[in-house]
Amino acid sequence: FSLSASAEEKRKRMIAEWQKSKTSSAPIYRVVLTGGPCGGKSTALSALSRHLSSLGFRVYTIPESATLLLSSGCSVNPSKFEQFVAFETELMKTQMNLEDRFYAIAQSTGEPSVLIMDRGVMDARAYLADEAWELILDDQDWSIVSLRDRRYDAVVHLVTAANGAVSFYTTANNNVRTESPQQARDLDERIRNAWIGHPKLSIVDNSTDFEGKIKRVVDNICMGIGAPRIGSERRFVVKEIEEMPLRYEEFDIEQMYLESSDKHEPRITKRTQSGASTYNYSVLKKVENKKFWLRDRLVDVNTMY
Repeated sequence: FSLSASAEEKRKRMIAEWQKSKTSSAPIYRVVLTGGPCGGKSTALSALSRHLSSLGFRVYTIPESATLLLSSGCSVNPSKFEQFVAFETELMKTQMNLEDRFYAIAQSTGEPSVLIMDRGVMDARAYLADEAWELILDDQDWSIVSLRDRRYDAVVHLVTAANGAVSFYTTANNNVRTESPQQARDLDERIRNAWIGHPKLSIVDNSTDFEGKIKRVVDNICMGIGAPRIGSERRFVVKEIEEMPLRYEEFDIEQMYLESSDKHEPRITKRTQSGASTYNYSVLKKVENKKFWLRDRLVDVNTMY
């Protein structure tokens, strides 16, 4: 694609900023758009691409591996356990290979980039029974933390139109989708549960009109990667409750604040679950008594020292 002159200037300024800060490379963010059928992913992807490009990012869009395989002649019978497990394993590998190759291409440019995934590797969890899922993890020596938390900087789940906007629900825009509204709602819940636990998971429902929904998607992704947002973030104090009514995950979180010679506030957040940890590097900048995230991205523990 081509950028306008103003967007190209923003790109150059962003590259200059990272060179000035003596970082070894420009940032590359990996974000996921997921959710149930007919949630608005395609429209959101286009809107997000335009917004991030206008900020100076080079944007890459990674196609959904399931649609890629199923529309290219692949088929699978879920009743045949071994065949189904083999297919889902190769689907997950295809997804990760696509993501890794696009990441390598983005890295080679030396420019600030965002990879937008049309679904991520954890989506496969929604189609698998616990036995099959655990078998795949064991056979491939994968962990949930490595698949869910270490691969992606932000995840946005777009709730299916079948939940809250059923009059707009359709499968006509995807030849491999055949779910009824109830099936779509059930699948939507399973996909959402598969991603619960990611540190920057946002769930965007149908409580507004469609335009408002897309704006919330863009806002949440920008918040997740520390880019300028359309809206603002809101937080709430929740009273202690005896039993959580929603699905949740537990983590140990450690904040490490770093010394800085300027007015920025750099920190590293260590997040641990089941003995596996992820690290996130953030820089908070104060401007006119307001705080803005200047950088916010996953880092490799080996690059911290």
